[in-house]
Amino acid sequence: MTGSVAATATGQGIASEQQAQIFDPGLTTKGVVAAAGLAQSISYNIVPRRKGRMQVQIDVGQGTEMAIYIPTDLVEPAADEKENG
Repeated sequence: MTGSVAATATGQGIASEQQAQIFDPGLTTKGVVAAAGLAQSISYNIVPRRKGRMQVQIDVGQGTEMAIYIPTDLVEPAADEKENG
């Protein structure tokens, strides 16, 4: 089984020249804002460790939708994985 969550932003979307960097820490389209641009980067590191995947749909001028899918039948990570993760 897989659980999912999706979020949609109805702003201008992410410019095509920035799309390859959407998971880079600090990337934001909102100018200088404290802690902006960290959610995607953090999620990009956590989701694969939980055997999940992320899907992003960007429509420039329309907005962006991001979905996260994580298996719900996983066992607890091993102790060494917790220490390194």
